[in-house]
Amino acid sequence: MKQLGLLALCNNQEQDRLKELLHNRYDTNLIIYNESEQNQFINYLNNNNVDLILIENSIKNKLNILNKYQNKEKYNKTIVVDDYNLLCYKYLDNYLFNIFQSGYNKDLLYICLDTIRKLNHYYNIPLYQKINIILDKTNLPNNKLGYIYIKKAIYEAFNNPLLLKNFKKHLYPLLSKKYNKSICSIERAMRYSIYKAMDNTNDEYNNKLFSKYMTYDKTIPTTQEFILTIVNNLLSEYGKIS
Repeated sequence: MKQLGLLALCNNQEQDRLKELLHNRYDTNLIIYNESEQNQFINYLNNNNVDLILIENSIKNKLNILNKYQNKEKYNKTIVVDDYNLLCYKYLDNYLFNIFQSGYNKDLLYICLDTIRKLNHYYNIPLYQKINIILDKTNLPNNKLGYIYIKKAIYEAFNNPLLLKNFKKHLYPLLSKKYNKSICSIERAMRYSIYKAMDNTNDEYNNKLFSKYMTYDKTIPTTQEFILTIVNNLLSEYGKIS
């Protein structure tokens, strides 16, 4: 598993404490700058990929530092630290949680780092395998033709989101040509598979994933809604849409 890249801006007296917290616990490439090295910190941040950014709360001009981020997505990797045992942070809000709070102990830092490790592993999974993981979570039966069609539709739409503008004119004909089946046959197979996946209305994963389209009277998303939701989630994960 790859080394975690951590970038920290903190006062000299706190550097040893941070190193101690991470000592013998994580395979970490820790780069630390002190308060007088803010320009070097920003330069490194804007020119390198890092997994986590720590800024000590006592550092002056924190807002000025944040405004110099060239890649605004790095805000989601930034923790403002009151104390290395008390963390205030917003981290990974597009994936797992969105928290603005204080009073956490150092164990939360470890949880945060463990989360990064898992996500790094997840991002290294090939796209087709990742789609399999998502579809399996939806309980989509993988022994049906609809599974194959939906998987291919998600893959093609991820690589060319313009296909999502009109399913019947763009996406379905592509599948029809690929599998030498009529559009009606492909759509029917996908619809049947989605129906089987959503048959359990108490499924927490599906209810949350497709909540935008679910109502009291409607418990099953359309084929287009099913595919669109998964493709948009993947595009968001890869930073292709906000």
